[in-house]
Amino acid sequence: MTWEGLWSSARIHLGLSSEEFWSLTPRQFVLLGRAKQVEIMRQEYGPALVCCMVAALAGQKRQPRDFMPSLSRRRSRPDWKDQLEKVKVLHARIGGADGAHSS
Repeated sequence: MTWEGLWSSARIHLGLSSEEFWSLTPRQFVLLGRAKQVEIMRQEYGPALVCCMVAALAGQKRQPRDFMPSLSRRRSRPDWKDQLEKVKVLHARIGGADGAHSS
């Protein structure tokens, strides 16, 4: 990665000013990046648990990581549309709006 790439990552993803970025050692920058990744995973975990519960209602055994974009096995991370498609499939399997069962 180039210095410009590191700088832009610090500005966009870590919210650092240019001065803050240039005052960091490489090790500090790496540690901040790791901390940011942990924070992202914490934010994704709660919604992922909800998705697992919905999957369980549909008879599927899934793990939270299956619904966490930051842990996706795909080369590029899925966007919200990919996640929405997963939810639609699960919703249909438990009798969602398009194939609803009557109560």
